[in-house]
Amino acid sequence: MIRFTNFTIVGADWYPIVDLNFAESKIHLQPGVCFVFGQSVLLRLALDIAYGMSYIHSMGICHGDLKLSNVLLARSSDASTLSRASPNDILAGWVAKVCDFGLSRVLTGDRTHVSTRPYGTRTHMAPALWTKGHMSQPADVYAFGITLWELATGERPYKGLNAARILHRVLLNGDRPAMPLWLPPSYNRLATSCWAQSPKDRPTFG
Repeated sequence: MIRFTNFTIVGADWYPIVDLNFAESKIHLQPGVCFVFGQSVLLRLALDIAYGMSYIHSMGICHGDLKLSNVLLARSSDASTLSRASPNDILAGWVAKVCDFGLSRVLTGDRTHVSTRPYGTRTHMAPALWTKGHMSQPADVYAFGITLWELATGERPYKGLNAARILHRVLLNGDRPAMPLWLPPSYNRLATSCWAQSPKDRPTFG
């Protein structure tokens, strides 16, 4: 997670102050992390993102716009981060951090979702967010599945399709991006379980 250090008020607006030392590079690696850095790095970065989302969800927060362009690389000397790196990990000392909470919402009480208008990144929006405007933690899990695909391929999902065609394919046809066969089967199973049509069929970050 990106460290929040303070805030300042200008007029009627308040602005967060965050530690920008992490902002060395955005993760958007082409033709895909797996080819550039190897499967071990791919899996570690995916785990970093999952750890970040687990913390967010433990605080009762829905991110609302998880995607690869909202994940940054940060330098880290934390022992637990270094211990997750394999001997051949050329990104050892770097950690993936989830950022951009502009669309995030807090779940209060025993609420399972926040009702809102359908907004966010169309390619990463869960069916219930499209149809009902339900922002929820399972919707974040759906977006994580799409993000896993992005992380591995370095491509944009549903490239060349407009919002209406994406909506038709996702809702009516149940289409999802095709997972490359060269990925570890466990990685593919995780991604496909995350973007299951029903929220009840998706795993959690817990």
